[in-house]
Amino acid sequence: MTDDNTQTSLNDKGRYWAGLIYPDSCPDDWKATMQMSGLQILVSPVHDKDIEDPKTGKLKKPHRHVVAMWTNTTTRRNATRFFEQFNGPKTILRVESPRGMARYLVHLDNPEKVQYLPEDVIEINGADWKKIALTDEERPEVMELLELIEEWEVHGYFELLKLCELKKPKLLPVAAKATTYCREVIWSYWQFKERNSKFKDELMERQREELRRKKATEQTKQRAQRKKLDQSARKSRKNRRVKNQPQKSAKKQRRKNHGHRA
Repeated sequence: MTDDNTQTSLNDKGRYWAGLIYPDSCPDDWKATMQMSGLQILVSPVHDKDIEDPKTGKLKKPHRHVVAMWTNTTTRRNATRFFEQFNGPKTILRVESPRGMARYLVHLDNPEKVQYLPEDVIEINGADWKKIALTDEERPEVMELLELIEEWEVHGYFELLKLCELKKPKLLPVAAKATTYCREVIWSYWQFKERNSKFKDELMERQREELRRKKATEQTKQRAQRKKLDQSARKSRKNRRVKNQPQKSAKKQRRKNHGHRA
């Protein structure tokens, strides 16, 4: 395959095409644009830790890998038009192995590279990363590994291997083969657990704060009601005094008049 702009190259055909997009230059609505295309598309997590120069440790420019999948074969020219919308490099690649490319989105088979999490792959218009990247044999066994890690709260890769050996011997070959993947899953599980624990703590604190606010509000209402009742009672007593005063004055006047007659 050639990547120049010759007529022959532009007329190359394929169902699967891959390119790069950069977070700092692609349009804000890039996801919506991809959805509107109707194509099934897989987009990698942001590769922001890839090393360009091992000697200096210089990092590559943050980027995403994009795999666009057509229902039928399409020309390089047409695929190029699609990728041009996202302001990435002009060079695109015809993908010969969709599974290999899907796995590369997270460096699944490249332990020497920084590993990214499969759950961070963006699936557009029904694209299924697991279905494309994992074989039929791998899918259920990988899920069993995930369940095993969660159930036994595995802390390390060695612990996982020993657990497979003792509890799930059939998973041992899968775990032994997917070294980096298993390590990343274990790490991400504990990251999730820590975040979840913090979330629960924050939620409980918010609930306690809400209860304190409700209690304070209720106490304020009760004080206001008591104050209102006290004011009402004082007003009632005052009204009774005012009402009774003419009667007292009349009685006093009658006694005075009676004294004069006597």
